[in-house]
Amino acid sequence: DSFNGQVKGSIAMSMGAGGGDMTPQFGAYELKLKLNVDKVAQESLSLFLGILDGYKKQTLKGASYEVKISGARFGVNPSISPLTTF
Repeated sequence: DSFNGQVKGSIAMSMGAGGGDMTPQFGAYELKLKLNVDKVAQESLSLFLGILDGYKKQTLKGASYEVKISGARFGVNPSISPLTTF
């Protein structure tokens, strides 16, 4: 595969009334991401991967990324840090 990986984590969610319906409301989250990308996919996804460039490790086939992404809620800039455990 030119692009593969694993995602683990948690997202706080509650249901709230909105417009007569129950709607999901998302809160704090923490996602752990392990991603492997070959050289062709690196070029095609360069805009997205540029955000994670500081966490890139070169491999024989392309690159790997291992990061933790967390935030108080969606819509606010997340915190991105190196992944220490998966």
